[in-house]
Amino acid sequence: DVYKRQVLEVEAPQPKQPPPHILDWLEHLRRTEQRRQQMERNITPLFSMVVQAIVLRAQVAQGIAQGDLEQAEANYEREREKLRQSYQQRRKEWEELLRFFRSKQPPPECQALADTYYAGLSEYITTISQIENDLIEGDLGGLTGLLGSAQSELDAKFAHADEELTKVCEQYGIRKYFTIGSSSPDLLKSLGGGLPLGL
Repeated sequence: DVYKRQVLEVEAPQPKQPPPHILDWLEHLRRTEQRRQQMERNITPLFSMVVQAIVLRAQVAQGIAQGDLEQAEANYEREREKLRQSYQQRRKEWEELLRFFRSKQPPPECQALADTYYAGLSEYITTISQIENDLIEGDLGGLTGLLGSAQSELDAKFAHADEELTKVCEQYGIRKYFTIGSSSPDLLKSLGGGLPLGL
């Protein structure tokens, strides 16, 4: 009886272990995405301050709010200067994030996932940089145009990357322990909503 049980245990299919090289690369992807989301959380308050300064300046200029135009201009310039000072530093951080992601070659099994994520990450960084530049330059026409289309395009790219992640996890029996996506999906929408009509 004991012998029979031992034979059955040996013949029973062992649960397939996910390939270590895939697990290793997925952990690299998770760290990249975690850093991206942290960087996004850091820029949200700054964007909000600049948008509030733009709105205040516009309201005063249009005579909607009681106030001193010079004061509104000063507030706007102060917030814009903060953005300008941190812009170059953050561009370096975004470039470093792209380098970090590309520093680990994806295994062939993850190439489609890597390509999809890289496309999303690149467009995300380009968009954030363009928004910052438009805010610094005071190009509100460019900014409102960008805000109108950017969020849905970025959401779609990250959703596609997340689908690819799900496929890899399912194929190799890996528990999906993180997701790819915007940590604050309303970042760009909230900016757009903060700009008064006619700006």
